[in-house]
Amino acid sequence: MKINQAETIEEVISELDKIILWSLENKSSLGYFPSLYKQVTARVKEGVEQEEFADNHRMERLDVAFANRYLEAFAAYLENETLTKSWQLTFDAQRQWWPLVLQHLLVGMNAHIHLDLGIAAAQTSPGDSVHHLKEDFNAINALLCLMIDQVQEALVFAWKPLKLIDAVAGQLDEGIAGHGIRFSRDFAWGNALRFSGMPYGASVWGEEILKLDGKVSKWGNKMIKPGGLFGLTAKCIRIMENKDVVKCIESLNNNKVVLKKQSLSKSE
Repeated sequence: MKINQAETIEEVISELDKIILWSLENKSSLGYFPSLYKQVTARVKEGVEQEEFADNHRMERLDVAFANRYLEAFAAYLENETLTKSWQLTFDAQRQWWPLVLQHLLVGMNAHIHLDLGIAAAQTSPGDSVHHLKEDFNAINALLCLMIDQVQEALVFAWKPLKLIDAVAGQLDEGIAGHGIRFSRDFAWGNALRFSGMPYGASVWGEEILKLDGKVSKWGNKMIKPGGLFGLTAKCIRIMENKDVVKCIESLNNNKVVLKKQSLSKSE
């Protein structure tokens, strides 16, 4: 399978479909993250088509630049080429039995948001122009927060008791997840400002990306191999979790995102 760089949102979705199909054929947990990511991309595509963003053409460029970093990393992994520590850790998790479906999703989001997003934003709007991007950048935060319930519905398939826990927790878990997403976006925005203020070039950006990647990969390692009570709890859940990788991928991939009609540009 050859993964190509995309030039449009439609091409991003097409490449993600290829990865999902490959994962289904190989019964690989590598299909979890792109199945979730495809839902986000499809919603951004809808938002662009309905002109929900402050600058819809720029949003498409950002979405494509952002996605291409994941597609490039996945292609490098398949070819056994060098890639960032954060994505290497994410992809290598498929070889481990213990990570939950949720952990696979979280470690993928960690690499893509904490490492890739700020870089993609600085590439899309270099220099002072990055400040004009902030409204649409924050719109993605609103989108992810709105998707939490849809993600939970898919994860219930992997572990049925999650439905009961969600009912007991009420909106607490959504609030915690939303806070975490906002922290991640603020972190990525800080990176966007930092990279946009640097002269573009492999020597300058390369060194900074290595430093950032080191920090992000450490966070990812804690997500995959948590210690203490959380680690023990995760192992207990994993024993009870659905082991059918194909059906878990299909659940994530078929969990069509239905969001309230509101302008995504009116983010928090």
